[in-house]
Amino acid sequence: MKFKSLFVFGKSFMYYKLRSKSIGYPKVLSTEKSINYLLNHPNISLARIGDGEIRWASGIENGSGFQSNDEKLAKELTEVMTHHNSNLKLAVPDVFSNAEKKYTLGNALAWIVFLVRYREQWVKLISKEYQYLDANLSRLYIDRKNKKKSPKLFSLLQQLWEGKNILTVEGAFTLLGYKNELFDNAKSISRVVVPAKDAYSIVDDIEESVRQLIDSGQVDVVLLSVGPTATVLADRLANTRIPVYDVGHFDIEFEWMKMGVNKRTRIPAKYVNEIDIAEKSKGKENSAELKGIMDTPLKKQVIKQFV
Repeated sequence: MKFKSLFVFGKSFMYYKLRSKSIGYPKVLSTEKSINYLLNHPNISLARIGDGEIRWASGIENGSGFQSNDEKLAKELTEVMTHHNSNLKLAVPDVFSNAEKKYTLGNALAWIVFLVRYREQWVKLISKEYQYLDANLSRLYIDRKNKKKSPKLFSLLQQLWEGKNILTVEGAFTLLGYKNELFDNAKSISRVVVPAKDAYSIVDDIEESVRQLIDSGQVDVVLLSVGPTATVLADRLANTRIPVYDVGHFDIEFEWMKMGVNKRTRIPAKYVNEIDIAEKSKGKENSAELKGIMDTPLKKQVIKQFV
């Protein structure tokens, strides 16, 4: 089995190198330049596209556990990726060339195999002419080869909401900024809490609520952490007066950096999908002490609840 896996990785790596040279690859700004782009364009919103979004858009089973495949979602994700909203910047991971130099070996190999296996889907949905930002601007630690830069990158990312009134849109067990310093530099924080699973099923209701809150004039920036629903919402809300950022796993990455760990680790009271889904697939019970936002001091920040 090990020999077979090594053969698959080796074959994929060779194809990846040859393919990137022969047909080229998307233009992706570095992580630091991507964050600086957003800082220098405060009216531009961000939608991130990763392997999950490619799978959802293509109808490929992804086993995410928090969002089922959905034809309407697939169609909308495809539109987001291909119509290029002028008020929105799309981001893809900076893994299309030399991934092994930027990321840990395991992560780089996983991306290489994915890009080779699903190359037709990538070619169909990703443009070689468009200038993408780096989707990994929200994944600043665990898979990075050089983790010494992570604190600087997090400090840079935090400037996006410095002195501002934040509105988060997050799953019930996400708890962005809970028991850490991510939002210490913000003026205020309010929250919209959505279902931890299949949030896209009520995406219209979420959008309407967020628009009303933006129109109230009490929100300066919106941070989305709701899987592929965040990609869709960032596109839908990009025409508002404030930036809307799809920030994904940035809170969990920040926690791992603080812990100084080198592998994905449980975070007390928070849902870490990449661990919980893997354990569920092995028939294990979730051992994390998960707390919904309404069971924490953060509940006073919740101004709209869908769960």
